[in-house]
Amino acid sequence: MWNKNIQTFIGLEASFDEAECVIFGAPMDSTTSYRPGTRFASSSMRQESFGLETYSPYQDKDLEDIKVFDGGDLELPFGNPRKALDIIKVTTKTIIKANKLPCMIAVSYTHLTLPTIL
Repeated sequence: MWNKNIQTFIGLEASFDEAECVIFGAPMDSTTSYRPGTRFASSSMRQESFGLETYSPYQDKDLEDIKVFDGGDLELPFGNPRKALDIIKVTTKTIIKANKLPCMIAVSYTHLTLPTIL
């Protein structure tokens, strides 16, 4: 379905076919009311994720034991939130139909989570 993203979240390296979970970014500023820049969140989260440890002593689990594919950011149209939400919805459905858990990286949660739950 997708090619692997060049910059991955915490270096997760699974292919789409072997993944249990698929991460994708939804960079969108269209619904920001105060300070634009939320479209850079998914890229920034990937960059900063390398400062995190993959092992959680609280859960006694390591993130690297889970097969996760990072598909990169979606190409969302600026200034057209309806079309952007449609693209997110189609992407989420595609991931679910492939029997994988979708994980969207976004900041404008109110408007971006709607298409992922419909």
